[in-house]
Amino acid sequence: MSITVLLLLVILLCGIGLAWILFPPQNTSPTRRAVKKRKTPGTAKAQTKAPPRERSADEVMMARAGMTEREAIRKVVEAFVAENPASSAKIIQNWLRER
Repeated sequence: MSITVLLLLVILLCGIGLAWILFPPQNTSPTRRAVKKRKTPGTAKAQTKAPPRERSADEVMMARAGMTEREAIRKVVEAFVAENPASSAKIIQNWLRER
């Protein structure tokens, strides 16, 4: 081959390389995008909100008396200790042994 043909071939390859760098090929495959669903006001909270549960008789009694759950438990324990002091002492001894 002659020098001119080789020179034309090198120039052509450099031109193709330069065009490839300056103008990269477009990606023809569709890209996947994460699509966020729009939240409509009012419906998002309504869907996640659990239905109200029914209150037990103890909870109703505590609400009427104005007591918290902690106060009600304390009152029941005090009544048990007053009725059965020996049993409550035995329960506390067993509990301390386990610890």
